[in-house]
Amino acid sequence: MTITREPMDTEEMSRLWSAIQAHYRPTASYVVSVVLIEARKPSRTPLPVLSRGVVDPTTGKDRGVVVEPSLLPPYPTILRAVPPDGQPAARLGETVRLEGHHLDGTSAVVSFAHRLLDTPNEVVIGASTDPAGIDVPLPSGAPAEQDWPAGVYLVTVSLIRPGEVDPRDSSVAALLLAPEPQLPPTTIARDATTRRVTVTLDVKPQVRPAQDALLTLGGDSGLPRPHTSATSTLTFDLGNVPPGAQWVRLTVDNVESLLVDRSAEPPAFDPGQSVAVPA
Repeated sequence: MTITREPMDTEEMSRLWSAIQAHYRPTASYVVSVVLIEARKPSRTPLPVLSRGVVDPTTGKDRGVVVEPSLLPPYPTILRAVPPDGQPAARLGETVRLEGHHLDGTSAVVSFAHRLLDTPNEVVIGASTDPAGIDVPLPSGAPAEQDWPAGVYLVTVSLIRPGEVDPRDSSVAALLLAPEPQLPPTTIARDATTRRVTVTLDVKPQVRPAQDALLTLGGDSGLPRPHTSATSTLTFDLGNVPPGAQWVRLTVDNVESLLVDRSAEPPAFDPGQSVAVPA
Protein backbone atom coordinates (compact mmCIF):
# COMPACT_ATOMS: atom_id res chain seq x y z
CA MET A 1 0.00 0.00 0.00
CA THR A 2 1.28 3.47 -0.88
CA ILE A 3 0.20 6.76 0.71
CA THR A 4 1.01 9.90 -1.24
CA ARG A 5 0.33 13.54 -0.36
CA GLU A 6 -2.22 15.12 -2.73
CA PRO A 7 -2.33 18.95 -2.50
CA MET A 8 -5.81 20.51 -2.72
CA ASP A 9 -6.78 24.18 -2.79
CA THR A 10 -9.43 25.74 -0.56
CA GLU A 11 -12.24 25.34 -3.08
CA GLU A 12 -11.55 21.62 -3.60
CA MET A 13 -11.43 21.00 0.15
CA SER A 14 -14.72 22.86 0.62
CA ARG A 15 -16.37 20.69 -2.06
CA LEU A 16 -15.01 17.56 -0.42
CA TRP A 17 -16.42 18.39 3.00
CA SER A 18 -19.74 19.50 1.48
CA ALA A 19 -20.04 16.15 -0.31
CA ILE A 20 -19.62 14.14 2.88
CA GLN A 21 -21.74 16.60 4.90
CA ALA A 22 -19.15 17.37 7.56
CA HIS A 23 -18.01 20.63 9.11
CA TYR A 24 -15.12 22.26 7.30
CA ARG A 25 -11.78 22.13 9.00
CA PRO A 26 -8.14 22.48 7.85
CA THR A 27 -7.41 19.32 5.88
CA ALA A 28 -4.42 17.47 4.49
CA SER A 29 -5.34 15.11 1.64
CA TYR A 30 -3.62 11.89 0.65
CA VAL A 31 -4.04 9.35 -2.13
CA VAL A 32 -3.97 5.74 -0.91
CA SER A 33 -3.37 2.96 -3.43
CA VAL A 34 -2.64 -0.74 -3.37
CA VAL A 35 0.69 -2.09 -4.54
CA LEU A 36 0.61 -5.60 -6.00
CA ILE A 37 3.70 -7.57 -4.99
CA GLU A 38 4.40 -10.71 -6.96
CA ALA A 39 4.94 -13.65 -4.63
CA ARG A 40 8.29 -15.39 -4.78
CA LYS A 41 7.27 -18.46 -2.81
CA PRO A 42 6.02 -21.66 -4.50
CA SER A 43 2.24 -21.78 -4.89
CA ARG A 44 -0.50 -24.00 -6.28
CA THR A 45 -2.39 -22.98 -9.40
CA PRO A 46 -5.60 -24.89 -10.17
CA LEU A 47 -6.14 -26.45 -13.58
CA PRO A 48 -8.81 -25.10 -15.94
CA VAL A 49 -12.34 -26.36 -15.33
CA LEU A 50 -13.38 -28.98 -17.87
CA SER A 51 -16.88 -29.77 -16.59
CA ARG A 52 -19.60 -28.29 -14.41
CA GLY A 53 -21.52 -30.72 -12.24
CA VAL A 54 -21.90 -34.47 -12.61
CA VAL A 55 -20.53 -35.98 -15.86
CA ASP A 56 -22.64 -38.61 -17.64
CA PRO A 57 -20.41 -41.71 -17.98
CA THR A 58 -22.06 -42.67 -21.29
CA THR A 59 -22.07 -39.38 -23.18
CA GLY A 60 -19.20 -37.73 -21.32
CA LYS A 61 -21.24 -34.53 -21.05
CA ASP A 62 -21.46 -32.55 -17.86
CA ARG A 63 -24.67 -31.55 -16.16
CA GLY A 64 -23.96 -27.86 -16.60
CA VAL A 65 -25.19 -24.98 -14.48
CA VAL A 66 -28.22 -25.82 -12.33
CA VAL A 67 -30.78 -23.08 -11.79
CA GLU A 68 -32.76 -23.13 -8.54
CA PRO A 69 -36.02 -21.17 -9.05
CA SER A 70 -36.33 -20.30 -5.39
CA LEU A 71 -35.06 -17.81 -2.84
CA LEU A 72 -34.02 -20.73 -0.62
CA PRO A 73 -30.49 -22.11 -0.96
CA PRO A 74 -30.57 -25.59 -2.56
CA TYR A 75 -28.81 -27.26 0.35
CA PRO A 76 -30.06 -29.22 3.38
CA THR A 77 -30.94 -26.62 6.02
CA ILE A 78 -32.21 -27.05 9.57
CA LEU A 79 -34.10 -23.97 10.72
CA ARG A 80 -35.04 -25.27 14.17
CA ALA A 81 -35.10 -28.39 16.34
CA VAL A 82 -38.59 -28.70 17.85
CA PRO A 83 -39.22 -30.79 21.00
CA PRO A 84 -42.67 -32.41 21.33
CA ASP A 85 -45.76 -30.77 22.89
CA GLY A 86 -44.37 -27.23 22.65
CA GLN A 87 -41.80 -27.88 25.36
CA PRO A 88 -38.55 -25.88 25.47
CA ALA A 89 -36.48 -29.07 25.77
CA ALA A 90 -36.68 -32.74 24.82
CA ARG A 91 -36.22 -35.83 26.98
CA LEU A 92 -34.71 -39.21 26.23
CA GLY A 93 -37.19 -41.47 24.47
CA GLU A 94 -39.08 -38.60 22.83
CA THR A 95 -39.22 -37.67 19.15
CA VAL A 96 -37.70 -34.38 18.00
CA ARG A 97 -38.81 -32.67 14.79
CA LEU A 98 -36.07 -31.05 12.68
CA GLU A 99 -37.76 -28.37 10.56
CA GLY A 100 -36.14 -26.81 7.53
CA HIS A 101 -35.91 -27.34 3.78
CA HIS A 102 -34.21 -29.71 1.32
CA LEU A 103 -34.13 -32.39 4.02
CA ASP A 104 -35.27 -35.24 1.76
CA GLY A 105 -32.79 -37.85 0.60
CA THR A 106 -31.22 -41.17 1.44
CA SER A 107 -28.60 -42.38 3.94
CA ALA A 108 -29.73 -39.69 6.39
CA VAL A 109 -27.82 -39.61 9.68
CA VAL A 110 -28.50 -37.05 12.44
CA SER A 111 -25.53 -36.06 14.62
CA PHE A 112 -25.83 -34.63 18.15
CA ALA A 113 -22.68 -32.89 19.41
CA HIS A 114 -22.26 -32.07 23.13
CA ARG A 115 -19.39 -30.30 24.87
CA LEU A 116 -18.63 -33.40 26.97
CA LEU A 117 -18.65 -35.89 24.09
CA ASP A 118 -15.48 -36.68 22.14
CA THR A 119 -17.55 -37.71 19.13
CA PRO A 120 -21.17 -36.78 18.38
CA ASN A 121 -23.97 -39.23 19.04
CA GLU A 122 -25.65 -40.39 15.84
CA VAL A 123 -29.18 -41.49 15.01
CA VAL A 124 -29.56 -43.30 11.68
CA ILE A 125 -32.71 -42.28 9.81
CA GLY A 126 -32.10 -43.84 6.38
CA ALA A 127 -34.53 -42.52 3.78
CA SER A 128 -36.14 -39.13 4.40
CA THR A 129 -39.10 -38.34 2.14
CA ASP A 130 -40.22 -34.99 3.59
CA PRO A 131 -38.12 -32.03 2.39
CA ALA A 132 -39.58 -29.84 5.15
CA GLY A 133 -38.52 -31.92 8.15
CA ILE A 134 -37.21 -35.08 9.75
CA ASP A 135 -38.62 -36.82 12.83
CA VAL A 136 -35.77 -38.07 15.02
CA PRO A 137 -36.52 -40.56 17.83
CA LEU A 138 -34.15 -40.08 20.74
CA PRO A 139 -32.91 -43.29 22.37
CA SER A 140 -33.87 -44.41 25.86
CA GLY A 141 -32.72 -47.00 28.39
CA ALA A 142 -29.54 -47.47 30.37
CA PRO A 143 -27.05 -47.05 27.47
CA ALA A 144 -28.66 -43.77 26.42
CA GLU A 145 -28.62 -42.49 30.01
CA GLN A 146 -24.86 -43.05 30.05
CA ASP A 147 -24.08 -41.67 26.57
CA TRP A 148 -26.48 -38.71 26.30
CA PRO A 149 -25.75 -36.14 29.05
CA ALA A 150 -28.30 -33.41 29.62
CA GLY A 151 -27.52 -29.96 28.25
CA VAL A 152 -27.18 -28.20 24.91
CA TYR A 153 -26.66 -30.20 21.72
CA LEU A 154 -25.69 -29.00 18.25
CA VAL A 155 -27.66 -30.95 15.66
CA THR A 156 -26.71 -31.56 12.01
CA VAL A 157 -27.98 -33.90 9.29
CA SER A 158 -25.92 -35.70 6.66
CA LEU A 159 -27.82 -37.09 3.66
CA ILE A 160 -27.59 -37.74 -0.07
CA ARG A 161 -29.94 -35.45 -1.97
CA PRO A 162 -32.05 -36.77 -4.87
CA GLY A 163 -30.02 -36.89 -8.07
CA GLU A 164 -26.69 -36.67 -6.22
CA VAL A 165 -24.15 -39.28 -5.20
CA ASP A 166 -22.20 -37.56 -2.43
CA PRO A 167 -23.63 -36.77 1.04
CA ARG A 168 -24.21 -33.19 2.12
CA ASP A 169 -24.11 -31.76 5.64
CA SER A 170 -26.86 -29.44 6.78
CA SER A 171 -26.67 -26.28 8.82
CA VAL A 172 -26.52 -26.51 12.62
CA ALA A 173 -29.42 -26.15 15.06
CA ALA A 174 -29.46 -26.17 18.86
CA LEU A 175 -31.44 -28.65 20.95
CA LEU A 176 -31.90 -28.75 24.73
CA LEU A 177 -31.99 -32.16 26.42
CA ALA A 178 -33.69 -31.89 29.81
CA PRO A 179 -32.79 -33.88 32.94
CA GLU A 180 -35.49 -35.96 34.61
CA PRO A 181 -35.75 -36.32 38.40
CA GLN A 182 -37.08 -39.75 39.34
CA LEU A 183 -39.82 -39.15 41.90
CA PRO A 184 -40.48 -39.83 44.67
CA PRO A 185 -36.92 -39.34 45.98
CA THR A 186 -34.98 -42.22 47.49
CA THR A 187 -34.84 -40.26 50.76
CA ILE A 188 -35.98 -36.83 51.90
CA ALA A 189 -35.24 -35.84 55.49
CA ARG A 190 -35.09 -32.78 57.72
CA ASP A 191 -32.40 -32.23 60.36
CA ALA A 192 -34.07 -31.79 63.74
CA THR A 193 -31.54 -29.15 64.83
CA THR A 194 -30.75 -27.05 61.76
CA ARG A 195 -34.12 -27.69 60.04
CA ARG A 196 -32.22 -28.13 56.78
CA VAL A 197 -33.56 -30.60 54.23
CA THR A 198 -31.50 -33.29 52.49
CA VAL A 199 -32.78 -35.00 49.35
CA THR A 200 -31.36 -38.08 47.63
CA LEU A 201 -32.93 -38.92 44.28
CA ASP A 202 -32.22 -40.77 41.08
CA VAL A 203 -31.84 -38.74 37.89
CA LYS A 204 -31.57 -39.47 34.20
CA PRO A 205 -29.52 -39.13 32.17
CA GLN A 206 -26.44 -39.59 34.35
CA VAL A 207 -24.82 -36.41 35.64
CA ARG A 208 -21.09 -36.09 34.99
CA PRO A 209 -18.60 -34.40 37.36
CA ALA A 210 -18.04 -31.54 34.91
CA GLN A 211 -21.74 -30.67 34.86
CA ASP A 212 -23.44 -28.12 37.10
CA ALA A 213 -26.58 -29.34 38.86
CA LEU A 214 -29.18 -27.65 41.05
CA LEU A 215 -32.30 -28.93 42.79
CA THR A 216 -35.17 -26.61 43.65
CA LEU A 217 -38.07 -27.50 45.97
CA GLY A 218 -40.69 -24.82 45.85
CA GLY A 219 -38.49 -21.73 45.99
CA ASP A 220 -35.49 -23.21 47.83
CA SER A 221 -32.46 -24.46 45.90
CA GLY A 222 -29.44 -26.55 46.82
CA LEU A 223 -26.32 -27.98 45.19
CA PRO A 224 -25.43 -31.67 45.01
CA ARG A 225 -22.67 -33.22 47.03
CA PRO A 226 -19.46 -33.73 45.01
CA HIS A 227 -19.07 -36.86 42.92
CA THR A 228 -16.01 -38.03 41.00
CA SER A 229 -17.71 -40.06 38.26
CA ALA A 230 -20.89 -40.04 36.23
CA THR A 231 -23.79 -40.97 38.46
CA SER A 232 -27.54 -41.47 38.35
CA THR A 233 -27.99 -40.73 42.07
CA LEU A 234 -27.41 -37.30 43.61
CA THR A 235 -27.73 -36.01 47.17
CA PHE A 236 -28.71 -32.35 47.56
CA ASP A 237 -28.41 -30.19 50.68
CA LEU A 238 -31.08 -27.50 50.87
CA GLY A 239 -32.13 -24.95 53.46
CA ASN A 240 -35.23 -24.79 55.66
CA VAL A 241 -37.74 -25.84 53.00
CA PRO A 242 -41.36 -25.36 54.11
CA PRO A 243 -43.15 -28.64 54.89
CA GLY A 244 -45.82 -30.03 52.63
CA ALA A 245 -46.10 -30.53 48.88
CA GLN A 246 -43.38 -28.70 46.88
CA TRP A 247 -42.79 -28.54 43.15
CA VAL A 248 -39.53 -30.12 41.99
CA ARG A 249 -37.16 -28.60 39.45
CA LEU A 250 -33.82 -30.17 38.52
CA THR A 251 -31.37 -28.10 36.50
CA VAL A 252 -28.30 -29.56 34.78
CA ASP A 253 -25.99 -27.33 32.72
CA ASN A 254 -28.64 -24.58 32.77
CA VAL A 255 -31.33 -26.86 31.28
CA GLU A 256 -34.29 -27.32 33.61
CA SER A 257 -36.51 -30.38 33.97
CA LEU A 258 -39.99 -30.05 32.49
CA LEU A 259 -42.27 -28.94 35.30
CA VAL A 260 -44.99 -27.40 33.12
CA ASP A 261 -47.26 -29.54 30.96
CA ARG A 262 -47.54 -27.42 27.80
CA SER A 263 -49.73 -29.92 25.97
CA ALA A 264 -52.60 -28.78 28.22
CA GLU A 265 -54.61 -25.64 27.48
CA PRO A 266 -53.88 -23.52 29.40
CA PRO A 267 -50.47 -24.87 30.50
CA ALA A 268 -50.43 -26.43 33.97
CA PHE A 269 -47.92 -27.83 36.42
CA ASP A 270 -47.28 -31.53 35.99
CA PRO A 271 -48.85 -33.13 39.10
CA GLY A 272 -46.19 -35.85 39.05
CA GLN A 273 -43.43 -33.29 39.64
CA SER A 274 -44.02 -32.63 43.34
CA VAL A 275 -42.82 -34.18 46.62
CA ALA A 276 -44.01 -34.06 50.20
CA VAL A 277 -41.42 -32.36 52.42
CA PRO A 278 -41.55 -33.59 56.04
CA ALA A 279 -42.22 -31.18 58.86
